[in-house]
Formats: sequence, structure tokens, C-alpha cells
Amino acid sequence: NGYRDRLFASHNLMEEATAGGATYKLYSVIYPFLYLISKLDYLFVFTRGARLIVEARKH
Repeated sequence: NGYRDRLFASHNLMEEATAGGATYKLYSVIYPFLYLISKLDYLFVFTRGARLIVEARKH
């Protein structure tokens, strides 16, 4: 019974993926780039925590 549940679960995921159409395709194209950008944090191992990138002041 567990195999049948996993089989139907994977089938439902495929249906949802193909039903999304353009949205799923766009996400599948963008995801590798977002993943690589997130891994850029490892280049800054010598820093601690988050850093301020932009500071705004109201005049």
C-alpha cells in the first residue's frame, strides 16, 4: 500500500507541474541561477553575519 501511495503522489506532482505550464518552466529556468547566487555567501567566509548593502537617508 505504501508503494501505491508514493506512486500516486509522484503522479499528482507531475500533473501539478504540467498544469503550471509557463510558470513551472520559468521557475525551472531561473532556479539554477538563484541557487548559485545563494551559494555566493560561501565566498565571504571571513565575514560574520549579515552586512548592510545599502543605506538610505531622508533629507
